[in-house]
Amino acid sequence: MDNWVKIQSFERLHQAELRKDILEQNDIVAVIVNEKDSFFLLGQIELFVQKADEKKAKALIDQFSGLTKINSFIDEKPVRILQEILAKANIKTILKQKADDRYMLDNFELYIDNEKLEETIPFLTGEKITGWSPVRTTRRVRQAKLNINLLAENNIDAFVIKKKDSNFHLEEVIIYVENEKSAKADKILTELNGWVKIKKICLIMKWQSMKRF
Repeated sequence: MDNWVKIQSFERLHQAELRKDILEQNDIVAVIVNEKDSFFLLGQIELFVQKADEKKAKALIDQFSGLTKINSFIDEKPVRILQEILAKANIKTILKQKADDRYMLDNFELYIDNEKLEETIPFLTGEKITGWSPVRTTRRVRQAKLNINLLAENNIDAFVIKKKDSNFHLEEVIIYVENEKSAKADKILTELNGWVKIKKICLIMKWQSMKRF
């Protein structure tokens, strides 16, 4: 099953079958692998989906469990900052840490109760974020981490809001810093981007000079 990934394990078959039905109702093919010994009742009942459907399937399972993931990041602090912002608005969240080392770009995840989702959306779009300003938008989580690490070295806290399309594919990562530190943060990140551009130009020039020989 090279193109399949396990998304959850269960103790009872009906638990897996219920979630399999939910996935199939959303056009996701799922397979149950029952490794539980019928006599000793050892082993696990596992639910698999194709790799391409993994993110969407996990999101649907979380929703079925009464939770929706609203944020995730490599480091804990940016996720906790958003959690604290929501807590001040009386919106309770749950912070989870992944144990699966395949997901090094999303180690920490923030969840909200489904009934609180509508109330939370204006924060995720930035409409109700006060005291913080967006300073950068990146297309990759690694780029966001590089920027946040650089800000942290300069004693500037930051958090991120991820925007995804309907298929749960990442569209952009928006980096927020406190209003009073936004000018300093912008300067720091601009200088970094300038260094990256110069490095790229140097590499291009080096490549062009090599082509002459």
